[in-house]
Amino acid sequence: GVGVGVGVGVGVGVGGGDGGRSLTEGYCWRLGDALFPRAVMNALRAIYLRSPRIHFSHVKFVAMIEFLLLCDVAAVGHCALTVAEHGPSVHILFGFEAAILGVTALSVLASYDLHVFDSIITVLHHLVDPSYHAGLGLYHGAEEVPAEDAADEAERAGAPPPPPTAARRLLDRLSSSWRDRRATLSFVIELLAQSLKFLFYLLFFAIVFTYYGMPINIFREVYVSYQQLRRRLAAFANYRRLTSNMNERFESVTDDAELDEAGRTCIICRDRMDAGGGCKKLPGCGHIFHKHCLREWLGQQQRC
Repeated sequence: GVGVGVGVGVGVGVGGGDGGRSLTEGYCWRLGDALFPRAVMNALRAIYLRSPRIHFSHVKFVAMIEFLLLCDVAAVGHCALTVAEHGPSVHILFGFEAAILGVTALSVLASYDLHVFDSIITVLHHLVDPSYHAGLGLYHGAEEVPAEDAADEAERAGAPPPPPTAARRLLDRLSSSWRDRRATLSFVIELLAQSLKFLFYLLFFAIVFTYYGMPINIFREVYVSYQQLRRRLAAFANYRRLTSNMNERFESVTDDAELDEAGRTCIICRDRMDAGGGCKKLPGCGHIFHKHCLREWLGQQQRC
């Protein structure tokens, strides 16, 4: 990968190996040293070392999805104009197919935006507290110590943990609110996309039936879309029923001994669980998860 970013502090992996990356970084830093004061460059180096690596595959993915979305919009517009000028034709089929593909591209892009926002919160946490999510290999060459090791070392030394800063408290409140809504937003995006697809299939069926008679060839697509929408609605109803009263339905875990027995690791996110971190215990099997992780799990399936 090639690290590009004298003043932005973001590494973009473009696939050139560590040698190409180091060579380009050296030229960038030398140019910066010649143009900016030493204090400014030291601050930029500190930001760069603590910034995440953004791989070029993300850029290619977003560019591809946006290009496909633009193609779908152009195809829908062309088909609509052609039908308006020359009357019903095969362009109706092409237009609705492009509209359905456009809905798919929009849902994928919206889900990716949720992932980006979640990553931004993680990066802000790391900038405020470098021990947050440390040791995951997300950052540029900074020496990191896993958060649980640092906490255990402080506990063994008998030193009280430092009080959280105002920025850390603000980020904790923001991330807590975001994690409680992240799964619901993802579920809503999938449900809206499936609803729009079913609506387009129904409109296509009605138009073809009006002008050409019974469209036997699209019975299967309409039925499959209806079944998928029905399953998503049923899953969403179960999800809302289970998450509407999570505090009463699932027992909160506040005992450190119980967390130690469970391994203190949430097997959904692989992160450390703390007694004051809002952990929930499932009835029956007794498995323990973070509350927000359990909410996201219930968004995919309603069983352990």
